[in-house]
Amino acid sequence: GAARDARDVEARRADALEVALSDANDARARDEEAFALELAEARAEAEAAARVVKTSDGAAVTAEALEASLASEKKAKYDAQRARDALVEQKKTLDALEKRLRETRSRADLAEA
Repeated sequence: GAARDARDVEARRADALEVALSDANDARARDEEAFALELAEARAEAEAAARVVKTSDGAAVTAEALEASLASEKKAKYDAQRARDALVEQKKTLDALEKRLRETRSRADLAEA
């Protein structure tokens, strides 16, 4: 009857939430991977730029090379911060989804009782 219908609806809702949660977790993992790659790339760029800063005889180099190095480092830091912020937002979304899933599951359990 009605109780079973309500239970089925809650169960379907919980299943849908579980799928959404799984998808969100996968997306987060992909983003973290991309973030790590980006960071490694930025680090490699900064290191390459830093190497340019020393001339063959070890003397100081042009301000231009140093500036380029600092600029790429600044951009890397900015990008890293942006990526971290995005991950924090994702985490909030995941937490909210998990909370909804728990609530839906407990409603489904109550409907069964």
